[in-house]
Amino acid sequence: RVLLYEGKYLDAAQVAKEIIDMDYYSLFPDYRGLFMLANEGNKEVIFDIQYKAPEYTSGFDDRVELMMNLAPTLDLVNSYLMIDGKPTQESSLYNPDLPYENRDPRLFKTIAIPGYMFRGRIVPETKYFSTGYGFKKYSSYEDSIAGPDVTQSQINFIIFRYADILLMYAEAQNEAVGSDASVYEAINEVRRRAGMPEIQAGLSKEEMREVIRLERRIEFAGEGLYYSDIRRWKTAEIVMNANVLNSKGEVVQVRKFTAPRDYLWPIYNRTIQENSNLLQNPYY
Repeated sequence: RVLLYEGKYLDAAQVAKEIIDMDYYSLFPDYRGLFMLANEGNKEVIFDIQYKAPEYTSGFDDRVELMMNLAPTLDLVNSYLMIDGKPTQESSLYNPDLPYENRDPRLFKTIAIPGYMFRGRIVPETKYFSTGYGFKKYSSYEDSIAGPDVTQSQINFIIFRYADILLMYAEAQNEAVGSDASVYEAINEVRRRAGMPEIQAGLSKEEMREVIRLERRIEFAGEGLYYSDIRRWKTAEIVMNANVLNSKGEVVQVRKFTAPRDYLWPIYNRTIQENSNLLQNPYY
């Protein structure tokens, strides 16, 4: 991951390929089940933060289901392709009256949508007051799992999983040598698990780059990787300078990303005082 973030694509591809060739890790068959308590420690998980009730618990349910600190945006929901692999504006399967139907199966396995079932009941329109959507990932799928105290969740948070290895390999290999057969195989392995059609051969390096970037956004939605991705891709100034819309298309937040300043964070004054060789980042 560090090699990829630094743009050392040949090295990143080589290390990722070494992990793939170990033939030890594999994708868990069910994308939704991957994030459920009963399946922790499966062969997809490479490194996770582990919780155990009542000694060491997390507050994921509290933050996601009650305080709703994490809220999927309409832009994220709209980025999910149709089940035929096409965007909504190109697919004959898209019905504007039923906009969530026939979509990438990861949509319903990641996001709680009003009018559909979650945690044993239909999600009401007023449930997720921030954007109208909620996250299913890292929240308990049933009330009984978290118990009466939602701060007692013991669902592990996955830092590193095999799907990331596959998509990092695909990206690094594509950037280093182009969209060869191994790139297709890596990304298609992730898509097959999701229930999505394979990427058809014949894409240019630039076309494959966009496919991989969208795949990362969908596969790892809510897992804390997208912000770092758009910063290293230098697309943050495009995607972050936009209105945040809720499920009804209403503006709930206005975001602003100032390039090039916001690609770096400021260095603490105390840190500079402790090391006179450090200089503050530009524009701060």
